[in-house]
Amino acid sequence: MKDLISSGINTDTITLLAIGEPGSGKTTFCADSFEKKGTALVFDLENGSMGQNVDRLTLYGKDFDSLMAALGEFYEGKLGKYPRIVLDSLDWVERIILARVCKENGVKDASDIPYGRGFSYAVQYWGKLLQALDMIKSRGVSICMTAHTQIIKINDPLHEEYSSHGIKLNKHAKALLTEYVDMIGYVIGNEVITSRKSDTFGKVEYTASGTGERKICFAPNPAYESKTRIAGIPDVLPLEWSAFEDAVKNAGVTQPSTTKKKESNV
Repeated sequence: MKDLISSGINTDTITLLAIGEPGSGKTTFCADSFEKKGTALVFDLENGSMGQNVDRLTLYGKDFDSLMAALGEFYEGKLGKYPRIVLDSLDWVERIILARVCKENGVKDASDIPYGRGFSYAVQYWGKLLQALDMIKSRGVSICMTAHTQIIKINDPLHEEYSSHGIKLNKHAKALLTEYVDMIGYVIGNEVITSRKSDTFGKVEYTASGTGERKICFAPNPAYESKTRIAGIPDVLPLEWSAFEDAVKNAGVTQPSTTKKKESNV
């Protein structure tokens, strides 16, 4: 077992989930469409990359089996070689997974399955997807995923209830994906600045304006979900893939002293 011991920061491959509101720049960032075409292959399930200069595999309207077959072909090298893939988006992956669950159980909606078991049944398909992604990672390919957010209420016994931007997935899928990924970056498409003013009658009003600056945030924050397992990554970065790559390198990333990988098929 001693030959399995390694040291140092190992980011040969990274699994990143970029979350944010629609149009905030998640896909643009992950696919690096402003800088280098051909550095990523987008598995486009929602037709969200059609206006961008990227390499895409159009899976809009396809089912879960089609997605798994596409991932299998990529693993086998039939779709070309890329340093990373982009799964766009997890919201739409959940749709096709739930459609599969509904078909197998003869219902129109997963909520029609008694005791909320429809969403529990979906977890097994998420598991199959993550196994396929693990196989692709074993080829030295990084995994990027996108997901939309929704405003949720946080009821924490240590604090008063507050609102936060949460990942727009069912709680079972959300828990699985949050644990699986190395990093969750919250994308701010246009930073908002609010100013307070009072009129002559003492009525307080707030006005909002945008800076036009796009950012991705990794530090834990009660206002949104985020995380990183890479020590030394800045809390906030410009929404540019090159800036993210530089930050990873400057975080002290080194190749592991010893690695041992197992070959397998998807």
